[in-house]
Amino acid sequence: MIHLMDNDDPPPRERPSHAVLFERVSGCEHLDSEATILCVAFAALCKHDDAVLTQAVLQLAARAGPQRVAQLVRELCLQGIAYCGFPRSLHALFLLAPYVDVGCDLEPNTAQERAAAGPQRERGIAHFESIYGDKSQALRAKIRALDPDFEGLVLDVAYGAILAREGIAARTRELLGVAGLAVLGHGAQLASHARGALRHGASLESVAEVLTCVGTFWPETPELEAFHDLVHALRPKTS
Repeated sequence: MIHLMDNDDPPPRERPSHAVLFERVSGCEHLDSEATILCVAFAALCKHDDAVLTQAVLQLAARAGPQRVAQLVRELCLQGIAYCGFPRSLHALFLLAPYVDVGCDLEPNTAQERAAAGPQRERGIAHFESIYGDKSQALRAKIRALDPDFEGLVLDVAYGAILAREGIAARTRELLGVAGLAVLGHGAQLASHARGALRHGASLESVAEVLTCVGTFWPETPELEAFHDLVHALRPKTS
């Protein structure tokens, strides 16, 4: 049977425009405007929300020059590989191509650059340890016991080649990770990267504001309340 809406039924609520939603999150007290927009953009990339991703980059373009916007778009798409895989990240790169193709001088893949790839594992290990602290060795051992090649890819590609890059500060990268993992629904990894953000100087309030930004654009995210509780549980206990 088809249900017909009674005249007394309230009309369905319309989703606010993206401009209104960005206005709502612009008042974050513990995130600067660039970090706020980047968190929304990265969550949109992970969630495959092209409309919000495009609007976020427009917001960046209104605040920064084309060279900086191109750099940020590249870094977002590269970081996406580590969190949601090549297909979504490549799709985002093609979608945002007009912002990337601004005639930037990119370093060529020279023999010298290839020779410098040796320290990539070292960079990966150092950055991995900066995120996971005293739990890093146990986590690496757990991954290595399942698949040594997988551990190598995590260290060389995700951490050494992507997350250790300098285009976005490590603290902000970890906040992007919190945003992306929130929409992907990965609570355990979200907690780890929330701790990583704190280790790199973010405040607990800024991590909570990232989740508020996610909830502003995607209020239907089912685990959001639990994620807020998880983040607040990281607050140091006072005696």
